[in-house]
Amino acid sequence: MVGDPLIERGARIGEYTIEDRLGEGGFGAVFRGRDGAGNDAAIKIFKDVSAQNAGQLFAQQNEIEALLRLRHPSLVKLSSYGVLDGVGLYLAMELVQGETLDRYLARMGSLDTIEALRIARRVAEALAHCHALNVLHLDLKPSNIVLTDPYEPRLKILDFGLATLTVSFQPEHARVNAGTIAYLAPECLKRGALGRPSPRMDLYAVGVMLYELLAGRLPFSDGTVNSVINQKVYGTLVPLAHAAPETPAPVVALVEELLERDPARRFSSAARLCARLKELYYVTLHGTSQPPAGAEDEAHERDAAAPEAFDDAHDAPFVGREQELGRLIELVQGAVRGEPRPAVVVGDTGVGKSRLVAELLRSAEQAGTAIVAYGRCRELSGLVPYSAIREALTQIALWLERHGDSRAARIRRLVSLVIADDAALLRGLVPELTRAVGLADEGGAIGPGGTRWIAELILRLLGAISEEIPVVLAIEDVHWADEATQEVLQRLSDQLGEMPVLLLATARPPFARGSSLPPPGSSLPPPGSSALRGPGSSPMTPRAAGWLAWKDVERLDLGPLRPEANRALLSALGRGAGDDLVQELVRRVPLLAAGNPLFNIQVVRNMETEGFLHRSRSGALEISRADAHYLAPASVSDVLSRSIDALDPTTVQVLGVAALIGRQFLRDDLVELGLFDPAEVDCALRDAAAHYVCLGEDGGLASFSHDAAREQLAARVPPEERPDYHGRIARRIELRGGDPGTLAHHVERAGELDRAASTYLLAASEADRLQDPHGASRRLKQALALLERLPLDPARIELRARCAHELARVACLLGSTAEPLDLLRRTQGALPETPLVTAALSSALSRVHYVRGEFADAVAHSRKALEAIGSSPELRPYQCLPANILGRALCAAGKVGPATEPLRRGCELAEAAGEYVELCHSRGILCVALSQSGFYAEAEQNAADAARLAERLRDPVRLLGTWFYHAVLAEGRFDWDLGVRSTAQLLSYAEEHGLSGLYLYMGTMYAGRHQFHMGQLTRARVLIANAVNLSGVLGIGMGRGWAEGYLGDVYFVQGLLREALAAYERAIEIGSAGTGDAYAVSLGRVGRMHARALLADDGSGAGQAGELAAYGRETLDLIRASGNRTLLVTALERHAEAFDALGDGGAARGVRAERAALVEELGLTDPTFWPRVPAEAAFQGPPRAYWADLPREVRSAGPSNVGTTQIVGATVAELAAAATIAVPEEDLGGPTIVAIPRLRHVTLLETLASVEGFVPRFDGPEAPPVAK
Repeated sequence: MVGDPLIERGARIGEYTIEDRLGEGGFGAVFRGRDGAGNDAAIKIFKDVSAQNAGQLFAQQNEIEALLRLRHPSLVKLSSYGVLDGVGLYLAMELVQGETLDRYLARMGSLDTIEALRIARRVAEALAHCHALNVLHLDLKPSNIVLTDPYEPRLKILDFGLATLTVSFQPEHARVNAGTIAYLAPECLKRGALGRPSPRMDLYAVGVMLYELLAGRLPFSDGTVNSVINQKVYGTLVPLAHAAPETPAPVVALVEELLERDPARRFSSAARLCARLKELYYVTLHGTSQPPAGAEDEAHERDAAAPEAFDDAHDAPFVGREQELGRLIELVQGAVRGEPRPAVVVGDTGVGKSRLVAELLRSAEQAGTAIVAYGRCRELSGLVPYSAIREALTQIALWLERHGDSRAARIRRLVSLVIADDAALLRGLVPELTRAVGLADEGGAIGPGGTRWIAELILRLLGAISEEIPVVLAIEDVHWADEATQEVLQRLSDQLGEMPVLLLATARPPFARGSSLPPPGSSLPPPGSSALRGPGSSPMTPRAAGWLAWKDVERLDLGPLRPEANRALLSALGRGAGDDLVQELVRRVPLLAAGNPLFNIQVVRNMETEGFLHRSRSGALEISRADAHYLAPASVSDVLSRSIDALDPTTVQVLGVAALIGRQFLRDDLVELGLFDPAEVDCALRDAAAHYVCLGEDGGLASFSHDAAREQLAARVPPEERPDYHGRIARRIELRGGDPGTLAHHVERAGELDRAASTYLLAASEADRLQDPHGASRRLKQALALLERLPLDPARIELRARCAHELARVACLLGSTAEPLDLLRRTQGALPETPLVTAALSSALSRVHYVRGEFADAVAHSRKALEAIGSSPELRPYQCLPANILGRALCAAGKVGPATEPLRRGCELAEAAGEYVELCHSRGILCVALSQSGFYAEAEQNAADAARLAERLRDPVRLLGTWFYHAVLAEGRFDWDLGVRSTAQLLSYAEEHGLSGLYLYMGTMYAGRHQFHMGQLTRARVLIANAVNLSGVLGIGMGRGWAEGYLGDVYFVQGLLREALAAYERAIEIGSAGTGDAYAVSLGRVGRMHARALLADDGSGAGQAGELAAYGRETLDLIRASGNRTLLVTALERHAEAFDALGDGGAARGVRAERAALVEELGLTDPTFWPRVPAEAAFQGPPRAYWADLPREVRSAGPSNVGTTQIVGATVAELAAAATIAVPEEDLGGPTIVAIPRLRHVTLLETLASVEGFVPRFDGPEAPPVAK
């Protein structure tokens, strides 16, 4: 197919124009396409349909259907699909940019435990999403995973070419027989029912990949195919503890559980795996072998005690359908007697049609009473003619291949006789069947025409087979059948006569509202839009009710489960959960009482995934987050639509107004609006409760069962009536003192924009008080959006300046600096320069520039704000922040000695003004300055004061800051254990509370620093590199040079002296820009001196001894001037070693004497630059001896440039001139430089559809680094 003129460069496929070919393989080829808007896509084109067997076509349709279901940031996105006449099916997917995991691993070697756990967790999160939607990937391997950002990390899972959908019947012989041997589960490599598709197979592949990430190799002693298979099925794998002995024991135990040969003993849930990986990440970061307070032991006991989880919906309990199953069994028996009658099981999505049919087919297969020919129509059935019929006939071919007895031989002879004249037609339809009966396979092609001949062929085929054994021809979801398939099924129903053949189908109720998916070749709507519903949930098309005309068809209608059966299902899903849990589940998700089995299974699974439920030691489910609000998955919308359609019209009107009020509403509010009388409201609420649309609670409070119900009902309110309704609702909320955010929403919808903006600001203040920065940010943006639409007047000017000031503060808390900086500059340009505007905006700008590390700008704006404020009492609220900026800026610039007094005065001012948030921050920064100056007791007191203030404020960001202050205190006191504990707690707390920003960035960097001190060098490098990435993402320059200095230390101890020198040079470059960072410059200079001295010692830097000695003395003078006595301790140690290497013993002795006096003065015990010796090394002696004697690494440490810099000009002298608190200029030292960071460019590899045989092609050199 490659080279076909239809797909040459410039060809049109759907909305895309082909640019070039990216690769090809056994499946077909992948091209780069571009749409009219300039968006690139990967166009995957399969082989010609006529050249493939039915199995290959099913796999292609599975891939399309799987991608249609899935919407997750770690999964490749499908934008459109279709069929090219004469070519084949195609998919248009996002063009993924990044590096495949196998290439990354080959480049980096084995990964540190925390990096491996983070990558595995991202994969498990994507798998949990897939499995919740009944999609198995079944071809997970590193080459099918693209790292789009190795630092965060972010990744994309590609290639669903072997994906299996588990919502439908799986025959007994169904098994996974394709994939990559190394990652296939053992049960796939031997005969038996265990080889049927299961989520545990994906989890086994995750286990292999995690082993590979940790050990840098696969878990097999011999890499030949036969040997790998034998080791998987019969032998033993190479223990991870041998291949990677540094791996923590709990992580080894997890890998062993994932690689269990017996699937029943293997980890069974991707959702639970996510939780375990998260837990082990923080356990490893904390440096312990097990979680605190025995949590790991409890987790293992709980997992060991828990019954096996349900692998898919068909493994869940079968309850409430016994009567219908009995009737289907009677129909099978009637067909066996020669009295066949077609039957169709009819019901809405999720009521259990597929499960009911699967129970029947399984029993028939197991009893051997009939051949089961099963096929399923799909929403995309029109792409491949007769798709479901071909699938069903393939099952007959597989039955014949598996049976070699005399009956099977007779069937082959009979079939070959009755189809002899139409063998070519059968080859085109199902080539597998022609081979199964011994006919030559010469290929063929079919189209949608010729339905009469195809129907007659199938009738003869079924007649021949049923002479020996009855046949159950089961076609699911006939509402999706293409017209040709519908016609064939109609003819079969008319002409089966007395054949022992049961024609069985499933369908949705026959009504037509238009198809939910766009036609093939068009773009898919965005996720969550009304035009794209969940899989299998779309309304039927007009053609879909053709089964109504089947001759003598029996219709079995399935409704919701009866209440007692529904309760039994929920209890079983909870693994024996009692009535209390069932009632609580229904209270949280009222639609669980509606009796929809599939919905119930999805919700309970989802609640486990989201952490709302967990399994106790007995295996039963328990509520985990009793006070948290649970939002049911989007699949609820279809169930709700049917419930709303069944409501009385008056109920819809009443609930439409209630929906405008919000998710919750009071019965009395509806009455007091004056739109309905009390009887109408009460009747509507009863009707809504009966249909599970609303749930009534005590005190007249009612709530909608899901936001989807509220949205659907609100949309039915006539637009012209909404402003009046919103005005009435606003007046009612105001009368009873309701939530200001809700009030602002209704005031805005009523058209009162000025009042709405003021109320949004009030709502932001309330959200801030409740420690909800995201809510505050949202309200402030809403206020500003309204104000920007209105013409200026004095009141609006003041309100807009206040809103911009507050939004900048909140945005910095949330980790954003670029957005508030742009907002403040735009607002400055739009508003007149009044004292209030200047005070508000300059104060806010000083904060943003400080967080970005642009200290000269920060102080300049502080001065401007303070000049505008003067002695005005009205502007006093804007005074505290700019008055505190100088001390903070000096500290952040590494001038910790000069920073101490301004910080103390700033604390006094904040306390006097009652600005406790600023006081908390200033006390913490004072702790940083004091700890680096060597005043540990006072530093510890300020850290404790900051912690107490944070607790009183109940401020998550300030609490996060307290762990950072303790991490810096630990650095100053050489207390590495405290540092590890503090940073592990910081990162865990940040994730639990969704916090980002300055403290997350600095906490990540210090986590790396303290891992370095503990001797975990690779782990330290990973964390510090991640911090560098965060600084670019967040636009924060503060501490950027420190990270380079810390990274240089890692390379230095690893023996990678040239990489270390490069990092030290970057630290000096960054620290010497703009207002300067004396700490970064000092780190870089100390490291540079040490590394160059060692290189001179081995001959690489001969003749530089005098120059280096002078350089070293200048460096020590710089550190003394900065007041950083704790850095001076390690600097003196390293300089003494450098002087020794240079042969200057006298200078070395003098430096050591100074260091000994300083160590005694500070009260330190054996402080050293050198990391702690790892416990597993069993080394007796000083740390320096251990690290210095290790062989230097041969492998490169990876890309040496982890960031680029952009130099800006300014001097510390300018910073001092701008200060409002006087500091002698000589304390600030000479001009130095600061830098604004940019994110390191990630190598772009357009890696697509990585299946066996795929050969990617890349043109041209790598693109130059760009800012993210």
